[in-house]
Amino acid sequence: MRFRSCKTVILLAVVLLASFLGVFPVHPQINNTLNIGLFKLGFPNIFQIVPHDEMVEIFDSSANSAVYSGRASHIMVTLVSGKMRIFVNHKSLATSTHPLIFSPVGKSPRYAWIGPNRRNCRPYRGSLKVCINGSGLQAINVLPCEEYLRGVVPSEIGHKAPHAAFEAQAIAARTYAYRQKTRHAAEGFDLCDSTH
Repeated sequence: MRFRSCKTVILLAVVLLASFLGVFPVHPQINNTLNIGLFKLGFPNIFQIVPHDEMVEIFDSSANSAVYSGRASHIMVTLVSGKMRIFVNHKSLATSTHPLIFSPVGKSPRYAWIGPNRRNCRPYRGSLKVCINGSGLQAINVLPCEEYLRGVVPSEIGHKAPHAAFEAQAIAARTYAYRQKTRHAAEGFDLCDSTH
């Protein structure tokens, strides 16, 4: 009898140790990446992208490969005859029908400006996914939830609010983002930049 209880204690200790070391997850991991549909940019036939620090990686997720990685002071994506044509520094780079991800590279903060023209560009943290949507282009902001909150919380509560108000608003915004994460799943992203 004593031998059995000793084996049970050892087995329990091994299981507990394994769960602490991550062999058996105690709780499922939450994917904290958010894909935000940028409806405010519309669905133009041209997007101008200007990466912060002028370094970018352009990634084709369907081919699982980088299309371009390096210096880019100006990127233009046009939609012609159902294909996206990508220009980097005013030189034609590639064409694609698949979504492309534009990721600024370099020191933090990493963000890029995007818009239908240089005058109407807006800055976005994280990466930008550009895909074909009907007869236009759609931009989707791809970023970790905490980066999303850095942009959303100050715009919702103002920059002069007390620290405790920022914390409370961050909790509310994070909860909202995770609860609404599947709201636009059929459209290819999690949330959108409009209110509804």
